[in-house]
Amino acid sequence: QFCVFHPIDPKWPRVLLPVHDSVIMRHQQTFHSTPKDLYVVSIESWSEHSMFPLGKMMKRIGQDGDLFAEVESILTENNVNFGNFSSKIMKDIQRNIKLPYQIPKSEKRVRKKISYRVFTIDPKGSKDLDDALSIRALPDAFEIGVHIADASHFVKMGSLLDKAASRRASSVYLVDRTIPMLPPILSENVCSLLPGKERLAFSVFWKVDKQGHKVSEEPSWLGRTIVRSCAQLDYAIVDNIIDGQIISERNLPQEYRAIKQSSTGMISDIKLLHKFASKMRHNRETSGSLALKKPTLEFDLDHDGSPTNYRFSNSNTKSHNLIEELMLEANKLIARELIGNVRSHALLRSHEPPNSTAISEFLQICSHCEGVDMKCDTSAEFSSSLHNLKYLSAAASRDGVKKITTLKPAGDKKVTTLKVESNATPTSAQRTSEIDLFSLPEVQKNIEACVHFLAVKTMNHAKYEVFDSLEKSKHYALNFPYYTHFTSPIRRYTDIMVHRILGWLLSVRSEQDEMSSLNKKIKKKKSKGKFRKKYSQKQSQSNRSNHNFTSKYKEKNYNFTTEGMFEYLALRNSVDSSECETTTPPPPPPVQQNSINQMLENEIKPDFIGRSGLDKICDHANKMRTNIKNAEQQCRKIYLKNYLFNYTQQHSHLDTTAIV
Repeated sequence: QFCVFHPIDPKWPRVLLPVHDSVIMRHQQTFHSTPKDLYVVSIESWSEHSMFPLGKMMKRIGQDGDLFAEVESILTENNVNFGNFSSKIMKDIQRNIKLPYQIPKSEKRVRKKISYRVFTIDPKGSKDLDDALSIRALPDAFEIGVHIADASHFVKMGSLLDKAASRRASSVYLVDRTIPMLPPILSENVCSLLPGKERLAFSVFWKVDKQGHKVSEEPSWLGRTIVRSCAQLDYAIVDNIIDGQIISERNLPQEYRAIKQSSTGMISDIKLLHKFASKMRHNRETSGSLALKKPTLEFDLDHDGSPTNYRFSNSNTKSHNLIEELMLEANKLIARELIGNVRSHALLRSHEPPNSTAISEFLQICSHCEGVDMKCDTSAEFSSSLHNLKYLSAAASRDGVKKITTLKPAGDKKVTTLKVESNATPTSAQRTSEIDLFSLPEVQKNIEACVHFLAVKTMNHAKYEVFDSLEKSKHYALNFPYYTHFTSPIRRYTDIMVHRILGWLLSVRSEQDEMSSLNKKIKKKKSKGKFRKKYSQKQSQSNRSNHNFTSKYKEKNYNFTTEGMFEYLALRNSVDSSECETTTPPPPPPVQQNSINQMLENEIKPDFIGRSGLDKICDHANKMRTNIKNAEQQCRKIYLKNYLFNYTQQHSHLDTTAIV
């Protein structure tokens, strides 16, 4: 009467489905021929008198062992939405956005146009370009700019697209494809900072002196902008520029040359940015920031999508470090702005210290390796210990590790494995040689990587949360007092929320700036003795509307006197354009540098979302980030398993245990 379904995750119980289920009837023949097919089943009820719950068949995924069926099962198990966006969402986007996209005049009036050189640096083949860089020389310093795609302009809060993006929470990067958080028309076109195209952005600038030291802890300018990237560069080409292999435009491949800009000037910009980023990295690491990077497993795929080779990506190149440092600094500056202004509505990225149990286990493992002296009381001590890892040859004779064996299959020079001496005897098809464990630099490097890997395992996951206190907002691994995510709004929903809060803050500042400017003009006219006489007849009319106006701006913490309100209304309603020229308000001036504690005294609250709403967004983002991370890692394991199976099938004479 029932079919029994066994869950992939052993934490779940086996589920009973009645044989008369319509889906089961449809796949009845399949059950007998391939009993290890993969299905999606929902639990409907669980009687207290039954060992197993009753379920309902949702759909058949495919055969167990099939690469693509297993990937789909992993995505389903981790609640990752890998379907297409609904037709309603796509129609709504097409109705509001016409291609090719042209920036509206209304946006051009309120945004600063960046006219100097801007370019992007991303992995080769990237389409979602959400960050660009610039640098320019000033009389007494250099100004570094980070320009981030303004995705929040196109994802209106409460829209169908906004709800879909919030549920997805983040883009998912699989071996064979990317599952975007936003539809490709936005992520790869309208929002993406494509070369030669004008795009909307948020830009943050800061100044450094000629030695690379920051002039101020505050951004020199922050606001909405329009940028036109002159080139799309990848990490490999930037590494060649930094290493001096490309020194002028004629050495630069055609596809990387700047559009309507000097490519030679762009090369100089990259070298300057590398110089300052290296200084920033040195300062960050010496101050106690942890450099814990796990290598990413990458695969070469054939035309069917099956893996033909694998490798570990190197994300520790000079170009990667350049981008990382500038993005970290931009995120830190924005976090400071949020905490100093919206405080209880500041969306941050925090990281707690590792728990004592994990640290104790880690130190116990390290104590068995001579030359590894780890101290983990603070992130600074942890960072210093990892940086100063020293391995002595005496460690090779400890714990029974005396020699290492290289195993090379006959006729295949590409496959080489290192194996600690054991009872296993190499076959005749392999040749054996004994070497000192610590005589190889590669082995030392791999042991260091193992210690780093174990250190990563001790860490708690970073999480999104709304600001509560300075103590709770710290980021342990980076050793930052505060941090947020601002630089990837195309692929992270939390970044879109940070952009919305920042955009609201900039609007309030702009209004404050406008009011201040008008009051100055009023005082100037009053000093000439003409103002009161000319506008006294307007006083009764202004008084009638004064109450509503005052209430409106008191809600935003504006502090204007009743007299000031009258003067503002009189000037706004009656002054001729010839007497008081109206212009676009200048960019908001930078806040005077104060300690963060002083900044906390002044708080304004966004009126479009409450703290509870932000808490829900953070909770969902944390949950989905864990799910997505698990799905990405599990999918890479499935591809590696598939590759090793196919490889051993083709090389049946090898000792597969040694290879694995």
